[in-house]
Amino acid sequence: MGKHCIKIVSCSKIVLVGLLLHQLHAFRLQCRLFPELCALENWNPSEEGYFVLNYLPKSLHMLKMNNLIVPCIDGTFLSEASRSLRGIIVDKSSAVKSLFVSKNSTIKIIKIIETQLSKLHFERNYALQQVLIAKCTLKEIPASVHNLINLESFTIGEAFIMTVDLNYFIGLACLNTLQVEMNSVNSVIGLMLQTNSTDLTTLKLWYNQLTTFQFDLVKPFQKLHTLNIAHNVIRSVVGNLTNQSLRYFAIQHNLVSKLDFCTWNQIVSLEWLRIGHNRLRYVPSCLTTFPNVTLLDLSFNWINHVQMHMFVGLNNLKDLYLGGNKLTSFEFGTDIVLPNLVQLRLQKTCLCRFNELEAVQERMPKMNIIFIDFYGENCNDC
Repeated sequence: MGKHCIKIVSCSKIVLVGLLLHQLHAFRLQCRLFPELCALENWNPSEEGYFVLNYLPKSLHMLKMNNLIVPCIDGTFLSEASRSLRGIIVDKSSAVKSLFVSKNSTIKIIKIIETQLSKLHFERNYALQQVLIAKCTLKEIPASVHNLINLESFTIGEAFIMTVDLNYFIGLACLNTLQVEMNSVNSVIGLMLQTNSTDLTTLKLWYNQLTTFQFDLVKPFQKLHTLNIAHNVIRSVVGNLTNQSLRYFAIQHNLVSKLDFCTWNQIVSLEWLRIGHNRLRYVPSCLTTFPNVTLLDLSFNWINHVQMHMFVGLNNLKDLYLGGNKLTSFEFGTDIVLPNLVQLRLQKTCLCRFNELEAVQERMPKMNIIFIDFYGENCNDC
């Protein structure tokens, strides 16, 4: 294997370990103790072994590896790493092409970023809790993800995933966060059966290529409080949301032209409803489906007329975003009161003032109407 030269430099802040092989290749381990962070660069375990892990501080939980020279992060690798670590971060490592988590692995956290990873497989494992995969060539989420019994968080970003099968995640009792973002997802499938066996609270499918979304697919996740399907190319939605714990729903930056909540059951928990940057021509009907909403974003749609009676019953509404629409008329009515409305945003519309403004503000003294974004900007954008 050639001549070994081990150099150790230690002080109150830095520990440095290096191995030279024929003076042509070297790995480098550098640890900062305050704050504690270790980075291992240019490591090839098949040639250099795992002895470098013996130099890690005993209190260290995570190790970041840059340019890890190994084609597969497998059971042997994770077994060696788990002797002194809770988790690993693999970054900027073009040699890495696959991840295999064995049933005996005790690693709890795996983060793999900017690699050539194209294959995942998980045996039935009770230790792994967090998985983050980003910037790789992965094309599918394997069904074996269902074998991660205590999985809490699963994220895949900036890969080439086209389909998300929610069936793989039903029954994972500890799962609270599922994110598949900045991929090529054009299809979401799954069962539409209601169950409480999964504690999923956050589902983010934003920055993908979805053209439609079936709300009934998220029925199994009755503890869901965040649903984010923004920044897709959604033109239509099907079904109803029934998730009674939902607090945040985002569908902005899509191509939706119509929304009607009249067939939905009330979701009293919802606080933020973001529908901006779509193609709505009218304010959606039956907004009192969400009686406790505090923020309602309808900005940058194609709405040209607003009647404030559409918002009657939203007694907790504080922020109403209507800017960026082609508003030519706005009817407050003579007796409409939204008791907690603080911000009514009307910038970048065809309106610059209201004739009945004084009477309206007398009824709703908390309300501040914003026609412009900042001083000197034209309020009329038509």
